[in-house]
Amino acid sequence: MGQKTFFVGSGQPTLGDLIQVVCGSVTVDVDPSAAQRVKKESPPPKQFQAEKTPDHNALGDSTSFIPKDCIRAALFLKLQSLVNGKSKCRLAVAQQICDMLNRDVIPGIPEYETDREVFARLADSFHGVGVDCSGVDIAVAMEKNGITPSSLSSDERLILQDGEYCSSGVSSICVEGGKSILSLGAYIAAMSAEVLKAEVKCFEAEITETYPLKYSSDVADILKNMFTGSTQVVVKKNNTVIKCITDIPAVHGAARMELDAIAVPAKACLASVALPPHKSGVHGHYMWQNMGRDMICLGQSLVTAALMSIDRSLLVVETMESDADLKAIVDDTRIHLQTHIECLHALDNKLSNAAELFQNTHDVENLSHVDCSLACYEALKELQACFVSEMITSLTGLYKRQRDCENAKSEGDANKSKKKSPGFVLGKGTEALVLSLHSMLAESEIQDGFASLNLSDIPSIVSNTKDTRSKLGKVTSMYHPGLKNILDSVGRTLEANAATRKPKIAKGARDFGPEQMAIREVAFQKITDVFKRHGAVSIDTPVFELRETLMGKYGEDSKLIYDLADQGGEILSLRYDLTVPFARHVAVHGLTNIKRYHIAKVYRRDQPQMTKGRYREFFQCDFDIAGVYSPMVPDAEVLKVLVEILDDLSLGEYEIKINHRKLLDAMLDIAGVPPQKFRPICSAIDKLDKEPWEAVKKEMVEEKGLPEHVADKIGEFVVLKGEPREVLRTLQHSDHPLSSHPESAAALQDMATLFDFLDVMNALKPFSFDLSLARGLDYYTGVIYEAVFKGGSVGSIAAGGRYDGLVGMFSGKEVPAVGVSIGIERVFAIMEAQMKEQAKERNGTIRETETEVLVASIGNGLQPQRMKIASNLWKSGVKCEFGFKPNPKMGDQLNYALKTGIPLVILFGEDEINSGKVKLKDLDAETEITVPEEDIIKEVKAKLATMGERRVVFQSA
Repeated sequence: MGQKTFFVGSGQPTLGDLIQVVCGSVTVDVDPSAAQRVKKESPPPKQFQAEKTPDHNALGDSTSFIPKDCIRAALFLKLQSLVNGKSKCRLAVAQQICDMLNRDVIPGIPEYETDREVFARLADSFHGVGVDCSGVDIAVAMEKNGITPSSLSSDERLILQDGEYCSSGVSSICVEGGKSILSLGAYIAAMSAEVLKAEVKCFEAEITETYPLKYSSDVADILKNMFTGSTQVVVKKNNTVIKCITDIPAVHGAARMELDAIAVPAKACLASVALPPHKSGVHGHYMWQNMGRDMICLGQSLVTAALMSIDRSLLVVETMESDADLKAIVDDTRIHLQTHIECLHALDNKLSNAAELFQNTHDVENLSHVDCSLACYEALKELQACFVSEMITSLTGLYKRQRDCENAKSEGDANKSKKKSPGFVLGKGTEALVLSLHSMLAESEIQDGFASLNLSDIPSIVSNTKDTRSKLGKVTSMYHPGLKNILDSVGRTLEANAATRKPKIAKGARDFGPEQMAIREVAFQKITDVFKRHGAVSIDTPVFELRETLMGKYGEDSKLIYDLADQGGEILSLRYDLTVPFARHVAVHGLTNIKRYHIAKVYRRDQPQMTKGRYREFFQCDFDIAGVYSPMVPDAEVLKVLVEILDDLSLGEYEIKINHRKLLDAMLDIAGVPPQKFRPICSAIDKLDKEPWEAVKKEMVEEKGLPEHVADKIGEFVVLKGEPREVLRTLQHSDHPLSSHPESAAALQDMATLFDFLDVMNALKPFSFDLSLARGLDYYTGVIYEAVFKGGSVGSIAAGGRYDGLVGMFSGKEVPAVGVSIGIERVFAIMEAQMKEQAKERNGTIRETETEVLVASIGNGLQPQRMKIASNLWKSGVKCEFGFKPNPKMGDQLNYALKTGIPLVILFGEDEINSGKVKLKDLDAETEITVPEEDIIKEVKAKLATMGERRVVFQSA
């Protein structure tokens, strides 16, 4: 069967397609319909005028070429753009690229800094000028392979030189290849851990679930499963910590996270080159503006992983140094490891310098993306080379470990008094890896598993380390099918032997049982009642939004937004709060005024603190007023709503801190803070409720770059807090600097009006005017506030403010708005603790149901009658149960009613049925009356009308 062909112009390519083209496992051709389109758009052949042939000596003496696979990737991407855009290039140009890829005649391109320079040299090859990657004259190489240079017009040269196809191609290789190489690296690291008899307790679920990165937990899970059944690792915690083993999840997890993040723009670049052109004829190539910075970050993560691999190899080498038989392997390995170390340190310096350059310049777009991408590519190749060295050392180390175990066993057999050796048994995953590697090195198939595999031939197999290194380097290349075979073999083994794990709740989330839901419903009802009392309407919005809708609205907290995986469509994120979606809703639907409430879940990738009510998934209860109204009137009603809710919930004494965003800005301006640092400094000030001033000041000076005297000036302002009108008088005094600042003077007048409104509504008492309050969200423009319980440890329970510019960000039309958000999880935590304590004091429990009546019976065959009575009660709006047992015992039914707090029981037997009557028992009053069946509903409702809310069951001792 011949090679498969990828037809350019027939659809969007994937990263996998690009890798197949790069490694030459598929041929490339232009789709016939695309070829017709190119012919139609290109100038007539008679109008073609070739440019002047470039100088043959333009290449100079450079012998350092960009790797061939990188140039193949660049050519493939450029081919996509030529075929799918109105490029005005002849079909012959596209066909020559196909010929070059299919016949592997790839121009040698020096390591230029820009994509334009790279493709200027590639353009020369269309005239037969230059050399190929092996240094042979390109014209000779083309003639030998039957390729006729197509030549170029000056316009075609400009088209070829346009775009970032080289840097994008290299980045795509790094993304796709990096995933496979890192997966292999985790498996190899497990093999080293078994040689070193490492302690692997650190990979257990109870420890890994504390990792901040999901990727780290995933790596830890892989390692844990690799060791299943092993006698060569320590499963109990000990005091011997091997950092290059215990830190694998953190280092590999960080690299995997970088890969996943970069995969999104890499796929977007690849997809965009295959898109049809715009009507204007301009090709909409995706601009990956942060490519250089992203590739530097990935490169640094790969270098860290490579250096850690070297550390493991050196430790394994130490276990073999005393063995004379292994001296040659040990010496050769040390030489190679030292070479890797020198290369990695040089590469790390290069990446660090580039990172510093990005940090210190605002003109990011003009920095070299080619250099950054190639540096990352070099890091990936070094990582693979380090893994090859680690494979050699670990395979040899396993041989020595097996031999030592066999010797120990023999000694144990000779001396019966000695404790028997546990034997040499590798983990299931490590065993599969060793089998795969041994088969490839020995060039033989292992038929009956590891039990028959004698590692005694390992020293002879790897004794020629140069040959072994070359062979392993080839089969573990990102382009070689051997790598996929290894990963598939180990993956199948891990899947088959994965330990059954008890399901667990995702970090930062929680399940709610019936008792907790009952408490939650009480809270929701009280909050909703207040909202409706003020005439608010309810809306709902999607749980996810376009990522662009959310970004840039939350300041430094934007990093806490949950991004959804790219599904090849819109880039989406889970909502961070309900305010930004509300503003988007107002803009999209063209609303000019609305008073709304919204109760729904939001998501934040925060570090959870469950005991303090901080979760990653939680409900918010929002109340907002949007529209143009008299100053501070909507603000006063929003705050009145907050006061009513906290009073109705009866959770204890609380305080509402209040400030004004313009006062904060004026305060920072007076202190000498540059305007571009206002928001970062506000974010630091916002931590004063959790951290002492000295810690906040340290952050301002050391992390935010603020001069110390400026921070001290801020400290003089933020200490001011107290009764609203007293603080207001202090700030309005002519001696105070805020009284004369133009922005703060207007803000102080707003605060005076607001306090008057709150006072007449009898709502001012719980407020504290606090200049240290600095809500960190970027969208606040006016009054800001935050409610906390005095003496509590759950943090803020409600917060909000005015955001006059948020709606305008989406529609261009300003719609002022103000609102408050109740953190129901923290409210619920307090309510749950209070109600449990109340139930404990009164020897009761919290009710899980609201059942008002239990329909019970005495005797057999009466379930249909119970169902009939229950049905009539349901129809009349009474909450009741009838029990599922056909012939329940009387004691069980009464005990159930008492346990669950059901106040009324309808009881009957054969006698009652025959007389057309039932007994109605009031368990609270311990009374019983006989009621005609036709009067049951009337009597039940009369009884229920005299009973209050039953959230706590009062059980008799």
